Amino acid sequence: MVLDPSVRAALEAALASNPNALPVRLHLAGLLIGAGEPEAALAHCATVLATQPDNPEGLRLAAAASRGLGETAR
Repeated sequence: MVLDPSVRAALEAALASNPNALPVRLHLAGLLIGAGEPEAALAHCATVLATQPDNPEGLRLAAAASRGLGETAR
């Protein structure tokens, strides 16, 4: 799946103005995974998990991103 550049730009702009918008960050991470950018997605997941280590969506997306990177033991 290709991530529409305007959607990505809008989500990144939202995060630039409010870096603590965790739902936006998780949504972007999910889109990045779907677009084949697991490394970028994992960075967003790490930011969420640094604040909320038990966030189920953050954990699920981090696992998916790690699988996309070929990491299964993370």
